[in-house]
Amino acid sequence: MTRRELIAVWIAAGLMALMLLVPPWVVRQDVRSIKGEHLSSSENVEYAFLLSPPKRYSTSVTPAEGLLLVQWGGVAIVLAAVLVTFRANAAGRKR
Repeated sequence: MTRRELIAVWIAAGLMALMLLVPPWVVRQDVRSIKGEHLSSSENVEYAFLLSPPKRYSTSVTPAEGLLLVQWGGVAIVLAAVLVTFRANAAGRKR
């Protein structure tokens, strides 16, 4: 593995670690009347530090694992494209 490829891998690993430290959270808020009747619901995605999830007057706050995996997949695809490009350029120079 060349130095450029190694740098690209470490940058991707750093991005993935940062995404793990500040993951997406699904914040679901239910609005109820004074009598306790359900009026409406809303669901938002927010980002917050792993050990301190968003604090809202909400029904539930849960990590959005699926979205985090999609983000990691995007980084992996970009990393693969960069590595393929580096290899193709290196092979082109050897000819």
